Amino acid sequence: MPTSVKLQDMESYSLILTIIAIALIALPVIILIILKMIRYERPPRKPKPVKPAPVIHYEPQQLKSMYLGMISEVETRYTNNLIDLRQAHIDLSRIVREYCAKASHVNTDKLTLREIARLGKPSLFDTIKEFYQPEFAYDSDKDINMSFWSAREVIRTWA
Repeated sequence: MPTSVKLQDMESYSLILTIIAIALIALPVIILIILKMIRYERPPRKPKPVKPAPVIHYEPQQLKSMYLGMISEVETRYTNNLIDLRQAHIDLSRIVREYCAKASHVNTDKLTLREIARLGKPSLFDTIKEFYQPEFAYDSDKDINMSFWSAREVIRTWA
């Protein structure tokens, strides 16, 4: 049975294509070896300068009124059904922690409940502990009005 495929002789392939292929593979390797031999190192990257955030100092009464206003905003959003009970407690917890952090220069916004207990501020500890259940539960029957009162009380009595 005769076949229609004829094999080409080896000499019929172009030698130049083979040389180009080998050069494309070998050339980067040769360049890398030469650079290593002359100990070329990239110049170190200069880090971009970081601009510090401006520190704004508030008077204690001004700070209190600002954060009490934030609590009122959360209460308004909750009353108008723009946020649910869980989100209201998340916002209240954030506001109380931020206020205490700015008023006392202690990072209470990054502390766990156990670490807050060690601060010796029972009003803050009790309030944050009160917020934990509705803050992390999918559904809660917590009295939101009591939570608003507790958050305001921490800010009013913070020393």
